[in-house]
Amino acid sequence: MSDRPARSEKVGLVRSLSDRLLLTIAFFESAQEFPSGAALRSLISNAAAKGDLRQLRLIEREVDAMTSGLSIDQLDGLNAALLDRLGIDRSAELAEIRRQVRQLVERGALPSEKARQRAERHLEMLEASGDYAEEVEILRRLLSS
Repeated sequence: MSDRPARSEKVGLVRSLSDRLLLTIAFFESAQEFPSGAALRSLISNAAAKGDLRQLRLIEREVDAMTSGLSIDQLDGLNAALLDRLGIDRSAELAEIRRQVRQLVERGALPSEKARQRAERHLEMLEASGDYAEEVEILRRLLSS
């Protein structure tokens, strides 16, 4: 069985991810000077129109990394906006990532390239959040082994 989403599921994923990215870009623009906003919105819109989930996920990784530049208050504001407008609970997302990291650590190794890629995505998200130094260090060691 494939891990690829069914067509109808993919359409929903594309829409929710593009909505999330567009809201995040709008937040960046309201919180600070963000001259790249228009270019990113264009990339997001084009990828969404093509149904390019892979491209949207790549953009998501970049945008998530940008959140590390937000102050704690700004990050709280972004999290509140995501929850209020889109029902996205970033605290729950980070808790799920921590659970998955614990599973990887319990295994002691990364069993596949897919697991390695997942660990790398988790590491990027945890680094961007700035609050999970212990998990970041554990993942770095696991990825370097």
